Amino acid sequence: MSLAKHTHFFTCVVTLASIVHLSCWSMLLPVIHDDDLKQQLRLNTGALKTLWQVWPSAGKSFGQVKGVAQEIFAAKKQAAEVGYWSNFPNDEVVQGMIEDRTIMEELELL
Repeated sequence: MSLAKHTHFFTCVVTLASIVHLSCWSMLLPVIHDDDLKQQLRLNTGALKTLWQVWPSAGKSFGQVKGVAQEIFAAKKQAAEVGYWSNFPNDEVVQGMIEDRTIMEELELL
């Protein structure tokens, strides 16, 4: 069934899933391979964007998910710049931040 045919309550389901995924992402070190989690975040935001075409509340949820993702990214970036993860090789930390940046760029396009 198309996402557009779901009730507005499905927005709550997708938003709750986004909260869980953002919470997990915020706790992971940048060197941990979290590709599955990032794909889930992309799926959630894509679903919210589709639902937004029918239900305005999905647009508000999308904006909130995007805002939290930006805050998490900024905190991770600052921690990497300060050297919070000094036990890990610098190139692994930088690679993790580059991967996180691609998610943020995709959110800006939505």
